[in-house]
Amino acid sequence: RCILAGTSGDDFRDVTERLTYIERTGLVTLTREDISGGMIPISTKTPHFDANILTLDDDTKILVVNCYFPSNGGKKDNTKKFEDAAMELKRIKCIAEKRLNQSKLQTVSTGDFNYCILNHRSDKRRTAIMKDMVRELESTYHVPDLPTHKSRSWELSESHLDGLLIED
Repeated sequence: RCILAGTSGDDFRDVTERLTYIERTGLVTLTREDISGGMIPISTKTPHFDANILTLDDDTKILVVNCYFPSNGGKKDNTKKFEDAAMELKRIKCIAEKRLNQSKLQTVSTGDFNYCILNHRSDKRRTAIMKDMVRELESTYHVPDLPTHKSRSWELSESHLDGLLIED
């Protein structure tokens, strides 16, 4: 069995109940029921983050953060919102560390960072924000081998917008 936690308002429904599409904002994180007993939710400022501390055993506590970072698209420039999201991720980690009275908490952040290390290098500001965030979180940034996004607007445009930050 699994536990659904998050900020979107989604919930599990019986298989016989037909799901209808409802536009929601926010994220959900799915965890196994046997590890969710020690789960400590961390409140966030926006529904674009779902953060939980998972206690695997007495010595192993992991902060798992599911993220959504704003994209730039069309005529909109969301660089400020992107920077705010990076600040929020750093704030979440600080809150979790204080909550456990631990200076060292293993952190894994995953999701839609809306940043492609291949295609967004020319965006100096966004690149600097990502580099600063990765450095301050003492993490490494990983992307899958295959692109995670295929544009409907730009033919043959694929990018690696989803990623994973793992604390070093």
